[in-house]
Amino acid sequence: MATASTLGTIGLTFAVGQVPSRVSGGLNQTLETIYKSCQTLTQWMNFPLPIVLICLSASQIAKTGFEPLRAMSGFVITFLGISAVLLAMAIMVIRSRAKVSLNTAVRAMRAPFALGVATNNSATCMASMIEALADILGFSKSRVELLVPLSVSLLKVGAVAYFVCATLFVADLYAREMLAVDVGLVVLISFLAGFASSGMAGIVSIALVGTICKYLNLPFEAAFILFVAVDPLCAMARTAVTVVAGCAAVALICPAPQQPSDGTEHSGH
Repeated sequence: MATASTLGTIGLTFAVGQVPSRVSGGLNQTLETIYKSCQTLTQWMNFPLPIVLICLSASQIAKTGFEPLRAMSGFVITFLGISAVLLAMAIMVIRSRAKVSLNTAVRAMRAPFALGVATNNSATCMASMIEALADILGFSKSRVELLVPLSVSLLKVGAVAYFVCATLFVADLYAREMLAVDVGLVVLISFLAGFASSGMAGIVSIALVGTICKYLNLPFEAAFILFVAVDPLCAMARTAVTVVAGCAAVALICPAPQQPSDGTEHSGH
């Protein structure tokens, strides 16, 4: 059934492409209107995000208490710190490629970042990423629309950073001495696990840490519950890093936007 539906969609898309532009223009405008409407709804959803995040955090603490946070405080602080560094590096790349001020780059990434933190799903941030890169920063919209889905699907920077930190934390938990070769192996397997984590979230992503630990003969079952308890907080950082780093990757690939002749920055209007 799914195969038939996919073939039908492909056939319809191909057929629409064969329709003369004078006839298909109405459909294109309709789809553009729907796309802009979804972007507007996404922007409206960003306003209550602080309240939603506070409620989510309060709900998680009410269920688990502060004990797991105390036990995993070192890991959580370390991962959040690394996430902050990766976010700063990504924003600096975007600022350099777009040739805008730091304030403009941060403002452009504000909506994708907030949506990633709120939803823990990088796929839902694609429309916001496209708007930030094309409308605010001035990158080619056709190239951005092509590259953003690829970056979200393939470039799981947040997940890779999480896998590396979690594996090294488990190794330290069991006093396992990590040589340079072991660290390199962890990074390599984490990159591969990042590709495998596409479309995964929550407990399924944590289970991939156990797969990486097996390569180092590290037990993971006892630490699994602790990772589950703090995962809602880590998942926010994972998704935010993946989204902003994906924008930075697209900015690196796309040609730098042309600046207005009067030297002012592109404002998207």
